[in-house]
Amino acid sequence: MRLRHALFLLPLVLIGLIHGGSETLLWTLVVVGGFVVIVYPLTAWILGSSSLAVVDGTVRHTRWLRRAQSCPVSAIAEVVEVPVTLYRLDLGFRERWLFFVARDHDVLLHAYAGYYAPEELARFQAALGVPWEQSDRTLTPAQVRRALPHSFSWPAAHWVLTSLGVIVVGYLVVAYVLEIVRAV
Repeated sequence: MRLRHALFLLPLVLIGLIHGGSETLLWTLVVVGGFVVIVYPLTAWILGSSSLAVVDGTVRHTRWLRRAQSCPVSAIAEVVEVPVTLYRLDLGFRERWLFFVARDHDVLLHAYAGYYAPEELARFQAALGVPWEQSDRTLTPAQVRRALPHSFSWPAAHWVLTSLGVIVVGYLVVAYVLEIVRAV
């Protein structure tokens, strides 16, 4: 689905590259080719190091560059599968997330489900043996956080404010460093 949206921009990109001349086209191809050569194996490595399994009555979730998380199956009241988007307008960029919810409606564990094929999730669901709710409504991280406490951290749920804050702090740090350099 994302590829379909990207194809709309392809004619504009081609016109821009052709207008820039052959040197621009060559450098663009070199940069894009280098990017693909670096990112493809890295993505395969990241995806290969993520897992979600039921082991000895415990749900175990491993992620790239993060410690493994686990919780006992007996503590899980239900699993909620929600399509999450970053934007309030549904632009078609939905990512599936799994939230392992306790009896007190608190999220014990969350996992990004986009890595897993539907058949793999069905096997996991059968092995887990708890109620599994699939939401058809697409939500933002902030809406999920309101509905399911502790599902996303505040910075992740309010990513626009977090991004603006990082940009402002970065600008202030750069301005401060430039003032120090000018004073020397």
